[in-house]
Amino acid sequence: MKDRKYRFLLIFISVVILFTLAIQVYWNFKNYKEAERKLIADVQTSLDQSIDDYYTDLAQRNNFGVLMKGSVGEIGLDKFFKRVDSIRNITTALEFSVDDVKIDDLKGITVVSGDNLDSLEIFEERLRKNRFSFDPNTITRESQSVTFSSGETGDDGFEEQVTALTSKIILSFKEDELNVPQLAQNFQENLRKRKINLDFNLMNTSDPSTVVKPDFQYSTQPETELMPASHNVTLYYGNYRGELLKQNLTGILLSALLIVGVISCLFYLVVVIRNQKALHEMKNDLISNITHEFKTPIATAGVALEAIQNFAGSGDPQKTDKYLSMGRDQLAKLNVMVEKILETATLDSKELVLEKNATNLAEVIENVINKYQNRNDKSLSINITNDEIYSRVDAFHIENAINNLVDNAFKYGGDEVQVTLSETVDNAVIEVSDSGTGLSYKDSKNIFDKFYRVSQGNRHDVKGFGIGLFYTKTIIEKHGGTISVAIKPNTKFKIEIPHGTNNY
Repeated sequence: MKDRKYRFLLIFISVVILFTLAIQVYWNFKNYKEAERKLIADVQTSLDQSIDDYYTDLAQRNNFGVLMKGSVGEIGLDKFFKRVDSIRNITTALEFSVDDVKIDDLKGITVVSGDNLDSLEIFEERLRKNRFSFDPNTITRESQSVTFSSGETGDDGFEEQVTALTSKIILSFKEDELNVPQLAQNFQENLRKRKINLDFNLMNTSDPSTVVKPDFQYSTQPETELMPASHNVTLYYGNYRGELLKQNLTGILLSALLIVGVISCLFYLVVVIRNQKALHEMKNDLISNITHEFKTPIATAGVALEAIQNFAGSGDPQKTDKYLSMGRDQLAKLNVMVEKILETATLDSKELVLEKNATNLAEVIENVINKYQNRNDKSLSINITNDEIYSRVDAFHIENAINNLVDNAFKYGGDEVQVTLSETVDNAVIEVSDSGTGLSYKDSKNIFDKFYRVSQGNRHDVKGFGIGLFYTKTIIEKHGGTISVAIKPNTKFKIEIPHGTNNY
């Protein structure tokens, strides 16, 4: 994959992520504003409804009517004959004395009242004393929450007049004191019905000079027409953002899950694409390395055969043997490389069978070191703390695994290479270190991957297949051990294998 296409894909994914975030932020902000508008409207509606309920209840308790049999003029109530609206005009209620009523001119009377009216009791008491042997007949009308008491019983037409209220006086008893606690209770109940939890303070602000404003951020006043002009109520309420967030919590969580899901998928896509890009580069690198590694012995063997052909008539057996040996060596080298590739293919399968036996790891280390004793390009040292450290291993594969580490130290490491064998209570510990510092943190995380090679651009200083450390890691793990690498202060590979005793 070309770098230009890869960069374009990264830019496109970034734009998609930003676009998704922008849409979700806008959607949540819009929902928040709509919920805020609805909450403010519900608070206002609850306040107005509370005012309506309060004055409706007040009107039912503080109003009663009088229905008379006889003309209004005869009984002296014509100056009180006025329809008083029991709700809207409560503050302009009639005031009169029941002593002004001419009891002797009444043919019959019915009183329509609310609850607990002292004046009604006084009126009935006067009726008992002056005219009637008063034995009231009570009828309840639940729809209006009123009681009808008749002083003249057995007159069906009189009860019809009560219902029609043809000749009547409705009296409203004025209350100058506003019951704010009752109003607040009504408001709280209306909020509860709307499932709103809000801190508030409802205050009578009819006299602004005596009002101490509470520490609340928002305020509003009733908009209902039932509020008398002489009364003024103000609702103060606190910060409602917490309530709004609670109401929109489900939407916010779903939005967050969507954002996380989209971003996670896109990042996973980036990781997959990056891995594919790395595999593509590794494949090209492997093909290049294999081609080079195979061409060298093939070309050398071809030159040797050509030389034998050219000098066949010279009768020099030494030259012939020399060229034949050269060809055999190159073919053997080629065979080893093919075997390595085939071996790598079997490492991931169950075809690789280890023949584990009690093995002295000190002897294995010495066999590996002997292969590099004649190398003069770098200094090699060995430190074995115990000449008899045993472990149940496949000696052939363990030796190859350790040899790969030493070979890499000579190829890519510093000028000094050291091999150490020690033991702990549970494990035998093999360390291969060099004085080089050329391994980066990124390389240290990927160096054990199949076909991975530390590269510098498209050039490798030393040719190889990138399967040596993968082979080493796989063999060590199949023995129940672990392998790790440290890059500071120097490069150090550490193998830990469960060890046994020399009694194996």
